[in-house]
Amino acid sequence: MDKRWGIIGGVVLVIALLSPLFLGSSKNVQQLYNEGNSLFTQRKYTDAIELYEKAIKASKKLGAETRVLDKDFTALAHYKIALCYDKLGETTKDVTHYKSAIDLIKETLLRTNVHTHKENLTYLWAQILYKTESFEEAEAKYSSFVQFYPNSRNVEEALIRIGTINTDLNNHEDALIAFQRVIDEFPTSKFRSEAEYYIPKVLVEENKTDIKVMNEDESMYNIALEKFNQNQDYKAYQLFLGIIKHYPESNVVSFAYEGIGDIYNRNDNLVNARHNYEKAMHSTTDNERKQVLLQKYRNTFLMPDTPDPKTNPSQISGLFVKANLLRIERKYAEAAPLYEKLSNSEIPNDDIAYALYWGGYSYYKSAIYDKSVQLFDKFIREHDDSPELLKTYYYLALTYYEWGKQYGHDKTKYQLVIQTVDATLANYINIQNSPDRRWLNNLRELKDKANKYFSDDNDIPPPNPKPISPNVKKLEHYDQAWIFFDENDYDMAISEFEKCLDIDPYFVKAYCNLGVIYILKKDYTKAINELSQALNIDPRFKEAHFNIGLAYLRIGNFKEAKIAADKALQIDANYEAAQVLRNSIAN
Repeated sequence: MDKRWGIIGGVVLVIALLSPLFLGSSKNVQQLYNEGNSLFTQRKYTDAIELYEKAIKASKKLGAETRVLDKDFTALAHYKIALCYDKLGETTKDVTHYKSAIDLIKETLLRTNVHTHKENLTYLWAQILYKTESFEEAEAKYSSFVQFYPNSRNVEEALIRIGTINTDLNNHEDALIAFQRVIDEFPTSKFRSEAEYYIPKVLVEENKTDIKVMNEDESMYNIALEKFNQNQDYKAYQLFLGIIKHYPESNVVSFAYEGIGDIYNRNDNLVNARHNYEKAMHSTTDNERKQVLLQKYRNTFLMPDTPDPKTNPSQISGLFVKANLLRIERKYAEAAPLYEKLSNSEIPNDDIAYALYWGGYSYYKSAIYDKSVQLFDKFIREHDDSPELLKTYYYLALTYYEWGKQYGHDKTKYQLVIQTVDATLANYINIQNSPDRRWLNNLRELKDKANKYFSDDNDIPPPNPKPISPNVKKLEHYDQAWIFFDENDYDMAISEFEKCLDIDPYFVKAYCNLGVIYILKKDYTKAINELSQALNIDPRFKEAHFNIGLAYLRIGNFKEAKIAADKALQIDANYEAAQVLRNSIAN
């Protein structure tokens, strides 16, 4: 069974989508609360407030055990009401609704001790202050929020708001601190690009003078140089980077790359220095300037200790430059032996790894497969901590595969493909990041291709490969869809699942997965349509019954949600997710 169904149909997703929908004995309170949620999703905020208030009133009656719903149900409902007032303020532009929200938030914060409710109420308060342009108060509230709730999922956005407010208030240092925290503490944040955008802008504003009037890219560059000369490498780096990102066509981009190279060089990070000098050379057409940059590039290869008499540092730097330029020009047969020579030189370990990788790649592209295998194999043995290791495994397997094709489908080479892939998969069992999963998928595909040459009757397939079967294409789109899903790129995942259905209109898993994505996107009508398609094809598909039940629950159709849960349990009485769903719905 596909292990992913255990996630989609499992208790984890139930809790994520249903909380706080679990019932104790207070079914009336729960029903009123659910109906209020349904009206909220329909943007009927005034009606939702009325039902939340009724739910609070019902929770006060004797025998209403609301702790099974929430530790402090009244605070939860008040938070929902405050959200409604906030939305009414947005839609009507009537600021009295914002005032009502803040008054209710203040009152609730005094009465609740539940950490989650205090966190949500404080953040909503800060958001409302920001929307009503009470910026100084908003900045103080956001700062308080970050201080007291450092693990909240809203900290990243709060830091961005602190940064933008301080930018507008010309509090440049405070703005920079906030933006830098987003970059340092949340490397995968969706707000990272926004922080990177603002940092150079703030640095320019901080150093603006009325004496010179110039373009912003030139102004940014001059300030960056000034910071560099003052040994303020962090600020100089951010400004140089800002030029490259925001003004890619600017005449000073080459100088910005050079500046970053100089920063790395000054901090003895010669590999990154070299990388940026190379980019600087490719970003200019000025031949004199290229010569200056080339000399800086070469100087990064000069060793501080006394070099081996056999090794000429100037010659080494020249070889690297020549090899890289030949590779960029796709003259792989000429570049490969230069990289091989460099890999046997007395140079830093990182440079040896670099030379081995590109040497192996260049030999592969030149169809000199024995040499390619030799360099890739050496890279794997001697640089097993390199971030390029998985990619090297892939190219080693690919080299064996192409080598086998070159020699009339040599099965010994195809066997080496299979062995290489199996060894790699054994070393990369618990892979989390998507780029690595893609390389592993590529390796599996290579193994599948190699396996085709091991038929029982030992017939050798024809040299021209057969067209990829529709089923294989379907599964390729299916795997790619899951990669996008794991990255939360739902639109691309939808596109890939739909491609599966273009090939196979009866592929029930694709319909069910589309339904799950639409639930996550809160487009419940589309979710129900997709899941209904799955059930039309396979009425005993329990996961589809479960997920359509979630969709019905979200739109407040408790009758259909109950029916769907019951059908899933008829198929599998021990289906725990469906049991939780069924138990959460009043009779």
